[in-house]
Amino acid sequence: MVWTLIRIELNKMFRRPRTYLGLIGAALIPLAVIIIFHYKDPTPFIAKILGDMFTLSGSILNGYLVSLVTINHGTINFFLPVLVVLVVGEIVAGEEQEGTLRLVLSRPVNRAYFLISKLISSLFYTFLLILIMALVGLGGGLLVFGRGSLLVSGLLLGDEGWFNILNPAEAVQRLLIVHGGAFLVILTITFLSFFLSSILKNPIGAMIFPLILVIFLQIISNFPFFSEIKPYLFTTYMDLWVDLLAPEIPWKDILNSGFILLGHGLFFLAGSFYYFTRKDILS
Repeated sequence: MVWTLIRIELNKMFRRPRTYLGLIGAALIPLAVIIIFHYKDPTPFIAKILGDMFTLSGSILNGYLVSLVTINHGTINFFLPVLVVLVVGEIVAGEEQEGTLRLVLSRPVNRAYFLISKLISSLFYTFLLILIMALVGLGGGLLVFGRGSLLVSGLLLGDEGWFNILNPAEAVQRLLIVHGGAFLVILTITFLSFFLSSILKNPIGAMIFPLILVIFLQIISNFPFFSEIKPYLFTTYMDLWVDLLAPEIPWKDILNSGFILLGHGLFFLAGSFYYFTRKDILS
């Protein structure tokens, strides 16, 4: 029964225009970077930021840099969450608003199985977003700009002033790991939006509230007098992908951040199943 429900949910998801709007949006991010870099080499700009740390000779522009620039703080903290909530926010609440949820659950369908099918569809969509960004950013970047060494500086990523130079083989490996880290971060937003979609009747709330919450938590975490609660906010760990580019990857810190993000995600997920399997569908 679960596999049948999953196929139904995937069919419903890919019949909605907003699903394709999200996937196109994921492709437009690296495409925009490729277009900008085609007309403006970022080497002088990066050299200016790095200052006297070291001198750049020639251009650092290549396909690996395109893929790296595609994954940035704006993408992780805002753009990808927007694309996620666009679809996940309505996956349950949208049916309740349209009145089809009561009709579906009037049949002999286990509510937990029904919600699992919705969840797997949401996870698949989130995975597709990251996959498209990786394929278009890395594949398109290499096609247009070719290969080369990847220069990474913590100063450019809002971290400490470390820098790292990766050969092509190392660059591919690190970029794949970075996209994996980005997927883990965005999963938390997926679970949050899924939770709200499970408990709210209006999908607009499930789309808007996660974005407002992420922005609000990021703002208050910058105030010193909120430093005591900062370790408990999931937004504190949304930059774990940065450390994956360091010369020596701090796996202990990254695993700790990953477990905290998963802990928040599982909390949202447990809330979804607890509430949905008990609530009355009256509309």
